[in-house]
Amino acid sequence: MDSVTTAFELMEVELDSEVDSLNARGAECFRNSDYSQAERLIAEGKSLLDFCARVRELSDEWKDKFSASFPEEVVPNNVVEARKTILGASKSAKTLLTVKFEDGTVVYEPKALETFALAIQKIGFDRVERLGLVVNREPLVSRSPSKRYADFQVGNTFIKTHSSTSQKKRTLEEIAARLGESLIVRIVEA
Repeated sequence: MDSVTTAFELMEVELDSEVDSLNARGAECFRNSDYSQAERLIAEGKSLLDFCARVRELSDEWKDKFSASFPEEVVPNNVVEARKTILGASKSAKTLLTVKFEDGTVVYEPKALETFALAIQKIGFDRVERLGLVVNREPLVSRSPSKRYADFQVGNTFIKTHSSTSQKKRTLEEIAARLGESLIVRIVEA
């Protein structure tokens, strides 16, 4: 992968983190009945989502038109280290997931990625795998680890957890809708 593609991916991760932070602040405003601030955050959120869409369009254009002729990462170890540093930095309020199933089971772990993976396990790895969902151009559920990102491993199954908390929530809701499962997914501040 070339360094510009890596930079776009890192930018998208950071922007997703900012969206999560903005969503958490907006939810707090609603809980506190601070509707004027909530309205300002809604407007900011719409602008931020438009910006995110433009970044994704630029990323796609780069990949379609230029990436193939651009050299691989010039200094791969530096790019890998930069990726780890950026992805490891906490820039917004930490958020977690809670997932409540129709049978009353609640999955709530110390990390959103753990809740995400264990909720998928409860739904059924094979059922979810058959949906063909993809995260960062890799299968969400697979029998082999990612070559690019850390996975959450349960037995011999690897779950791609490299996404924002809000994206994990949307993914679980999509899985539930497509499989006819009834569950409630919430994002909570740690």
